[in-house]
Amino acid sequence: MRNDIWYLGHGHWAVYTEDSSVAERLHNLKDVSLVTVYRHIRRPGILAMQFSFNGGENYFILSEVCSVIGLEFNRVLNMGKRGEYLPYSRKFFSNGEQMQLSMEGKS
Repeated sequence: MRNDIWYLGHGHWAVYTEDSSVAERLHNLKDVSLVTVYRHIRRPGILAMQFSFNGGENYFILSEVCSVIGLEFNRVLNMGKRGEYLPYSRKFFSNGEQMQLSMEGKS
């Protein structure tokens, strides 16, 4: 899955993307922080990035992030309200999984 999101607890979320244009848009959102950049092990040349943010009480940031990554806001919101720590891809797509990744510059 090219884009994914999961709840970390206490209002915090993590976002995964392999799409550089999505990563750029996420990077430009206020209160969304780049956590790390990965390089795929099985698909050389493909980078994946992870971001984190606090969803806030009014869910505005969460709504914006869902719009950028193309995932259904109500499904994501309900995952957070129920405290489900499972990635969106695994909850809503039976074959959803992230590629095996390695940290950029690490061996």
